[in-house]
Amino acid sequence: PNAAAAAAAAGVVLDDVPKARALQSDEVEVTFANPDVRIGLELDEREIFYGGRRSTRVFVRQVLPASQAAQVVLQREGGESGETYGIAPGWIVVAINGQNVEGGRVKEVRDLIRAAPRPVAIVFRDPRRFNELLDASAGPGGAEARQGDTVTTAVKGDDQVFKVERVSAPDLCTEGAVDGDLLEVQYTTLVLNGTDTRLVDGSAVTVGGRGIPGRGGDSNVYFVLGQSSTTGQVPAAWDVGLRGVCIGERRKLTVPSSMAYGPAGLKRRGIPKDATLIYNIYVVSVNAISTPR
Repeated sequence: PNAAAAAAAAGVVLDDVPKARALQSDEVEVTFANPDVRIGLELDEREIFYGGRRSTRVFVRQVLPASQAAQVVLQREGGESGETYGIAPGWIVVAINGQNVEGGRVKEVRDLIRAAPRPVAIVFRDPRRFNELLDASAGPGGAEARQGDTVTTAVKGDDQVFKVERVSAPDLCTEGAVDGDLLEVQYTTLVLNGTDTRLVDGSAVTVGGRGIPGRGGDSNVYFVLGQSSTTGQVPAAWDVGLRGVCIGERRKLTVPSSMAYGPAGLKRRGIPKDATLIYNIYVVSVNAISTPR
């Protein structure tokens, strides 16, 4: 299928079919150019908590028929050949003509879209897509076939990008980790400064030649996936970046400062303010099972 054919079937003639391009793994920018056909997005808002603060996100409640938005056809990256999709309910409106609108109210976003001259470029985020791509067991060939994949999402503007890299994966993985699973991991933490890195922490790192209190001399760390925001056991980025991980898999998480320690840093661990961190993580076991499955 293509946008022109879809438009004709809907009884709409589009001289300028909306154009789309991928940004991050879960973001797409769609440019609506036709001033004579409505864009056709019914929007709403929901309240969220981000960085311990209350905020809002404007999302697509419905894509109206016989509209420009209904004619958008995208190719699914990483999907089966020919797999296509369109703008869907639940997608978050991120930016309008380069202006970030995350945290804005639905009326403000509607007004910006209506007032914007055509063409108008709108960036959307599919909140489900990031997690789908992190499920290493999904897709043809399983985890091994997706080894080396990189998944990204913009956290706070284009300069704050969270990146997950699958460094290596076992030959066998039919079950990726989900929230509530007990993970046993080994890790190192590095501070990124330009292209240079500096080791500041790790599961096998000692303080003054002594083991870190609370670990009982164990070089492995245990935590429940999906609970760091309430327990503070591990960095919150681990809850996001280790979803779908396999037993025996290695992942590299590049975490922007807004998802790490922000402007305060963490002096006792040698982490300066506004630092980007890199976590190299090896998953030893999931729910006390250490054999890939």
